[in-house]
Parts: sequence; C-alpha cells; structure tokens
Amino acid sequence: MNITFITVGTSGLTNDVGRAPDDRDNSALKSEIERFFGDPKRQESRFSRLRSDLIDAHLRYWQASESYTNNPKHFLYTSAELTSTVFLLRSLEYCMDRLVLLSSDTEEGWFAAGVNEEVLRTLFPDTVVERRRIPSLDVHFKNTQASLAALLDEYRLRADDHVIMNVTGGFKGTIAFLTLFAQKNGWEMYFQHETRDSAALLHFERSEGQGVVRVTEWKPWMRWR
Repeated sequence: MNITFITVGTSGLTNDVGRAPDDRDNSALKSEIERFFGDPKRQESRFSRLRSDLIDAHLRYWQASESYTNNPKHFLYTSAELTSTVFLLRSLEYCMDRLVLLSSDTEEGWFAAGVNEEVLRTLFPDTVVERRRIPSLDVHFKNTQASLAALLDEYRLRADDHVIMNVTGGFKGTIAFLTLFAQKNGWEMYFQHETRDSAALLHFERSEGQGVVRVTEWKPWMRWR
C-alpha cells in the first residue's frame, strides 16, 4: 500500500482563500470565516454553507493553470496541506492509494481537515481520502504519542508499504512524534513551506541503532525519482 499521512492546521481557513485565480472580492467569505472563529462551539454542522464555499474557493484555485498554481506568490490563496500534498503527488512516479488527514483535537482543526478532504477527493478521485481526529492532539500534547501510535496501528502497515508523512501543516510539535515513528519504521517525511516552491524529503533507513537519514530537496512538481 502507498499511503500518505498529512498533518492538518487551519491555513485552509486563515489564509487569503477565495482571491484566486481571478483576484475576486472575498470579503464576504472572510467575514463568514471570522464568524466561525467567533463562535464558541465552532460546530461543523452549524457552518455547512461556509464549508461548501471554502471547498469551492480552494477548487477554483487548483483548477487554474499550473503556471498559476506553481507560483509561490499565490500559495497563500489556498492551504498549506493542499499545496504540499498536490505537489508531492505530482512528483511521484507511482500513485498513492490512500491519503489520511490527521486532524487536531479541536473543532477548527476538524473543520479545516474536512475542507481539505473534499478538495483532495475531487482532485484525486482514484485515491481514498479520509480525515482522522487524533485524541489529545491539542496545545497541551498530553498522550499525543500514544494516540498517534494507536491510529497508525489501525492501518496494519507492513515493511513493504510505502509510507510518507507530510508534516507541512498542523501543530509543529506533532513533527517530533511522527519523526520517531518514521525513523523506527524507515518511512519518509515530506515538508514544503507554504511560501516556497521547493520541498524537502527525508529518507529514513530502518536501523536497530541510530537511524540514517538522507535529505532530498527539489521542485516538487518535477519528477525526481
């Protein structure tokens, strides 16, 4: 199985979504996003129209020309998770079977993960896309490692599975835990800053002692293998 786990933050809500590709007025969308963050509960069910509008806005960006979407000046018109995941999948010489969005244990994180989930399903219809909420993955980081381990165990990953951790978005503290799992299992880690057109892929070689890591940096929409 080829699988990518994607850490998710809220850039799908907080970036300047809705401007691209025709520089349209997105003030109404931004106002509704502010209303969402001002709601104490931030329940997804109460903001179905906002969810639909955000999905449409992100899709409008990714349905523009590649010369537009490949320009770092425009990256903040979409989410960090979408930019990094789309470019990662474009660079691979094989197809991903599954994309798993790792949501924080917050309502805004779950909401943002749902928006990214639907956009990725449209862009990659032959790939299974799902979001998973990680219990205790919040600003306190209590029992986070155990929660992540329990989720990874559910996928029954084998030594011959191709596993990539896309750690571009989300709580940066999550990277420390995922690095431990990647180093132990010989998985790869991918990172693309949301303002850069280059990315880094860390190749961990399975080792009983200290792990060995190689770093490859490249333009992620250009095939590199």
